[in-house]
Amino acid sequence: MKNLIEKFSKIFNWAVCIYLLLVAILNFCGKITFGCGLGDIYYLGWLIFICLLSLLLNIKFRSEKHDTTGHFVKLLIGIIFLAIAIYFTEKFTINRGIEYPWNGNIFY
Repeated sequence: MKNLIEKFSKIFNWAVCIYLLLVAILNFCGKITFGCGLGDIYYLGWLIFICLLSLLLNIKFRSEKHDTTGHFVKLLIGIIFLAIAIYFTEKFTINRGIEYPWNGNIFY
């Protein structure tokens, strides 16, 4: 059971990190917009910060020789980052700003 949770938390954390990185890259390239014009820079800055924080935590957890944080803490951190990813997904889809309102398409 412990080994299964460890594998799941690693895959889960890396998947969320890659998703956040993909959203940041697509926003930077102009394929995804938060609908705020220049205000997208605000969201992009937070998205890059969260992505780097997630990446650093994943590298730290990977390089630990002795498991001091516990597998459930790693899973909890992954769930927190998933909630942040869901928030950003909502901001570039349904809750876009008034400059580029939601038209039913994710890619702008």
